[in-house]
Amino acid sequence: MTEVPQSFDRFDVLRVLGKGGMGTVYLARDPRLDRPVALKVLHSEDLATEERRARFLREARTAAAIRHPNVATIYEDGESGGLPFIVMEYCEGETLALRIRKRPLEAAEFLNIARQIVAGVAAAHDGGIVHRDLKAANIIIEPSGQVKILDFGLAKALHRDGVPLTIETTTGQFFGTLHYLSPEQARGQPADERSDLFSIGVVFYQMATGRLPFNAEAPLMVLEKIRDAEPEPFVPLDASLPPAAAKSIGKLLQKNPADRYQRARDLLGDLEELSTPTARHTLSHSRSAIGRTKKTVHWPRVIVIAASVVVIVLAIHFAQRGAGSDVTTTAPPAPLPPIRSMAVLPLTNIANSTRDDFLSVGLADALTTNLQQIPSLQVRPTSAVLEFRNQRVVDAKAAGQKLHVDGLLEGHFLAAGDLVRVNLQLTDARTGYNVWADTIDGRRHNLLNLIDQVSARTVSALNQKLGVQPVSRGSEARSKIPKAYEEYLKARSLNGSLVPTEHHAQIGALKRAITLDPNFAAAYADLAIALSLGQARALDTEPDVAEKTEWYARQAVRLDPNLATAHLALG
Repeated sequence: MTEVPQSFDRFDVLRVLGKGGMGTVYLARDPRLDRPVALKVLHSEDLATEERRARFLREARTAAAIRHPNVATIYEDGESGGLPFIVMEYCEGETLALRIRKRPLEAAEFLNIARQIVAGVAAAHDGGIVHRDLKAANIIIEPSGQVKILDFGLAKALHRDGVPLTIETTTGQFFGTLHYLSPEQARGQPADERSDLFSIGVVFYQMATGRLPFNAEAPLMVLEKIRDAEPEPFVPLDASLPPAAAKSIGKLLQKNPADRYQRARDLLGDLEELSTPTARHTLSHSRSAIGRTKKTVHWPRVIVIAASVVVIVLAIHFAQRGAGSDVTTTAPPAPLPPIRSMAVLPLTNIANSTRDDFLSVGLADALTTNLQQIPSLQVRPTSAVLEFRNQRVVDAKAAGQKLHVDGLLEGHFLAAGDLVRVNLQLTDARTGYNVWADTIDGRRHNLLNLIDQVSARTVSALNQKLGVQPVSRGSEARSKIPKAYEEYLKARSLNGSLVPTEHHAQIGALKRAITLDPNFAAAYADLAIALSLGQARALDTEPDVAEKTEWYARQAVRLDPNLATAHLALG
């Protein structure tokens, strides 16, 4: 809707209050009750299927059951002209985000707002409702000082496939404001009440300091900080902020959900015990005011314990030696030989953007192809690992035994706009211990260069850690046209599928790759092989499929006589 309508359903539309990823919010008048309301008209594509519409209605009605002075009430929901909508209490005032930008919050105001926020969240959690998108822009401060939390239940209702973190395919915008995500959401894991509490910690930090605790120039860097880094130094704008409040913020921002407050009610109890400051405290202008948010090893204590163990072991050893020659000794276990066989598992798409799903198998397949050129390393083919696709947690030992390999190369990727970040780790499947890990950044518009970077870093690490021989470079699946290579990776991600729609999608992707790059030998070879398999499986029934298969195979050999798959296609 590009223009402001005069009416929508039975409501008189007055003006636009805001636009966001979920839809447009209008200030409207309900003529039936003669009262102002906030009318949110949702994007129809977000609820394109019946299952999504049913889930939206269910969640909206559940959220409407929340009755608390600090939660904006949902009056009703419905659909008009194919557009779903909800009618909410109109909360006049300014967002907390705007209040923070306008002026610093004094300690007394901080506590007043904080208690109201937590009271509203606690009421929702008591009803089994998790917000999942708490942020300063979703909190309204009315002229009376009353706090209202907006959009409870809607983030879950509009959740795509139940995964909390998604990226819009065109803008790279996160569903759920990036800076307020919890570490588990940043890893693509489900959100619960403790995720809301982490987001509250970010809001409180922002209220106290005027800044965000985790900030960086690029979205992926922000996610990395949320997952692994300590917050920025905590410098409250009002030095009279109680130290106990700072400690509560630190507890809310713990990386491990088990180390945070477990219930909003517990946090509310701590806040209510704080008295309104009348004297100025001296808070350390550092992280120490809120404490560390990652558990660290206390080395002095560890050293003392380790030294004690050594003394005891030595005492036992010498006592046994002095006791006589009848003491039997066992030789230490022989060290395991280096990893000489491995499998590259499909990478996990932690953004869950369907636009980039093909990279899960595509990146793993390209990396497998490059690693298979190492003479001293046996690498399982991609077809052997497809059963591990979409498995977020893999038991390394069980997978290694099933695939009959010494090592597993696994990881995840996240695409945000044009930036792609790949995280890899090599695990010794015989012991379950991590051998090597790395992070590689690349550009989505040049996936071939990203593959080259990932392969080079991986081979270098394998050479350093395992002593493998350098890669003997032969003919490779390469194209100078990035879009053609992307289509090729899409086809590789569907390789060998028996599902007719996926098979035909693979054929279409390979044909587009050839159209974009008529000299792409590997695409011709894969197309010939795919058509041959399709004919054998009755997926391709055109009368001239055999002639086409041979022609594509001969084109592949002509373009690159050294390409192994080209000769395989020719038979």
